[in-house]
Amino acid sequence: MKAKQLLLLILIFLAAVGIFAAKNVFIKQEVEIEEYSSLEIDFDDSLVNEIKIKGPNQDTETVNLEKRNDKWVIASLWNLKASNDKVEKLLSELSSLTGELRSTSKKVLSDYAITEDGAYSITLNVNDQSVKFFIGAKKPSYYSSFLRRDGSDRVYLVDIGIFSLAGIGGDIEGGVAPDQDFWVDLKLLEIDIDRVESIYIVKSIEGRDVDTILVKKEFDEEKSLMHWVNVGDSNALDRSKIKNYLAQLNNIRAKNAVEPGTGYGFDDPFLKILLKDDVNEKQIVIGNEVSAESKDRYIETPEGNAYIISESRLKTLDIDIDKFAVETKEEE
Repeated sequence: MKAKQLLLLILIFLAAVGIFAAKNVFIKQEVEIEEYSSLEIDFDDSLVNEIKIKGPNQDTETVNLEKRNDKWVIASLWNLKASNDKVEKLLSELSSLTGELRSTSKKVLSDYAITEDGAYSITLNVNDQSVKFFIGAKKPSYYSSFLRRDGSDRVYLVDIGIFSLAGIGGDIEGGVAPDQDFWVDLKLLEIDIDRVESIYIVKSIEGRDVDTILVKKEFDEEKSLMHWVNVGDSNALDRSKIKNYLAQLNNIRAKNAVEPGTGYGFDDPFLKILLKDDVNEKQIVIGNEVSAESKDRYIETPEGNAYIISESRLKTLDIDIDKFAVETKEEE
């Protein structure tokens, strides 16, 4: 073989290797860009007014969250107040999901336990438009999961704790039901402390009122400011003590919620607290003890929902007028 022919063959070989290498680099780059990408989700989480969370078992109860008057409630659990923080965190994560593309074939959906009848699902109502996700019942790791959009066979690996965010825990592959109680907001009151103008407290034993407190704000002309007084004797009260009591009320939490019904003692309460401001009034009612062995009691919120409050937290609500009194220094 002549030298020229040999050189030509070498040049052709090198050119072919170069083209092959360049093509592979380009293809690899395309795959990498495709494999880690957005799930093409486009919704404004502030416009979501309903969320449904369901397990793969068709007999499983569905968690149904609804937004009413800018507040989330658990429509599937006695219309209890839902935790806005938990709802907002779930929606925030869903609206910005990214993941690694793992499959585009409908034939292998069952391998990820992400078929329509074998997966968990989250359905959002966004201005009467449905946005639905399927979450595979097979977990690749503790924190990650497989997810796809309804109507698409593209399966993504997402690295967020979607099950934890959706209140699903336990035997995931066994089809455990989503937890209704996960969404319950056990904080019982939402009040603007500075706007409260009067506090009315009635304590009863065996149907007889044994203690009544009525305190309200009045304008002190001498000092040209608002102050709290005991309506019974017009004595001034300690504003900081009353504010502290209102702060305790505003942060009071229940142990758990109970099904609405009778027998809780709300018609003949042990303690009733009525708060009024310039526009609204809010009342909480403490009823019967839960049992003969427990000093915990049933409590009803302004929305009419029933909960159980612990004995220790109850003590912060049960108060006498002396605890609001202005402390005076004794003369020596």
